[in-house]
Amino acid sequence: MQQIMIVAKMRADDAPAVAEIFTRSDATSMPQDIGVIGRSLYRFHGIYVHLIDFSRPASDAMRTAQKLPSFRAVSDDLRPYIGAYDPNWSSPLDAMADRFYHWTSPAPQG
Repeated sequence: MQQIMIVAKMRADDAPAVAEIFTRSDATSMPQDIGVIGRSLYRFHGIYVHLIDFSRPASDAMRTAQKLPSFRAVSDDLRPYIGAYDPNWSSPLDAMADRFYHWTSPAPQG
């Protein structure tokens, strides 16, 4: 499994609309088509955080997603609600957080 985190701007009041967009999209085959196995959306003081779990490398999933009309439709639907955090943003890769630490609990012994 691989995780990515997308960070952007979002007004707190827009969270229900954004959740509805993903609810509709996640009810289709699109997440499975690109290898998404989990998704969590967070908001914090005007910041939108989107944690995505993939069953395959995220770079492969994003290459596949870019070719799907359904993925582009979700992006278009989100445009009124989600804004770039970085003013020099040019692609979704520019919104991905860089994980600099990760810890996983060891398997229980006994």
